[in-house]
Amino acid sequence: MSIISRKTFVKSIGLCTALTAMGNIHEGFYFIPSHLDIENQLTKSGVCAYSENTVKNLYLGVGDPGLKVGQALLDRTQKINITCGNAFPIQQFNPGNNQINGLIADANFVFLVGSIKDRDFWTARELILSHNIFLLYTVIIDDGNPRLSAKGFKVNKNEGCVFIPEKNYENPAALAVHSLFSMLMMPGMVCVDGSDIKNVIGGQGGYMVHTACSYKDSHDVFKKTICICKPHIQTANCILFHIMYDEIIDYTLDDMTVLVDTVDECCSYDTEILWTSTEPLNLGADFRASLFIPFSS
Repeated sequence: MSIISRKTFVKSIGLCTALTAMGNIHEGFYFIPSHLDIENQLTKSGVCAYSENTVKNLYLGVGDPGLKVGQALLDRTQKINITCGNAFPIQQFNPGNNQINGLIADANFVFLVGSIKDRDFWTARELILSHNIFLLYTVIIDDGNPRLSAKGFKVNKNEGCVFIPEKNYENPAALAVHSLFSMLMMPGMVCVDGSDIKNVIGGQGGYMVHTACSYKDSHDVFKKTICICKPHIQTANCILFHIMYDEIIDYTLDDMTVLVDTVDECCSYDTEILWTSTEPLNLGADFRASLFIPFSS
């Protein structure tokens, strides 16, 4: 048996898809990412029978930044057709709201958005990490140098942090949350599960880069973006890469492989690249790509 590098192995298994089929052959099947752990939740009509209090994902905004990003997310996610409705509840944190604690307890994935200068941000983060959640995705709006702030921020092992400059932060922050939410919840040509994502971003602090363009220009625009980020990609131990394309565009697996190879060429030998693709909904472009690039230690 030949020996291959971890990088080659991860790149190869990225082509595999793990979905759970639910339903029956007469009424039709629902294909759901296996990591969601949905057990016997379908009614005879094929509709999820969740109780009203069951939450799998939770957005928790803190202060004015959390409120603005939450509103931007409502505009982006309102057209997403998830099998189980209300899959992404958006809440504003209030220390006096006792219901928040219950929502966190029911969530597997929590998205926290706020400023590290806001005392309520630290209160909310401490409350979330006191629960046995699977993954906390923290989006920090920083009015200084994100790289310097990241050095003094201790990331929890069950947490991935994205630092975003304060200037015009609403759209980049909303895209950062929307991208990870789509990777977790939306089946695509290449699917990953929550454990894969946690293995890549868990305990990491970094930034995200987003591109948006037409299908025709997607390769050229993406190459220019990678060229700008190349110094950081070269020192990264992992990359989370999300490709989004409009359903009317015939974006093939070969097209995606070209983009992944563009990133791969900039990485060191043992860099782990986790990538997936989903259709973008209400994103205003034929093609979008998002990369999570961790800050080097």
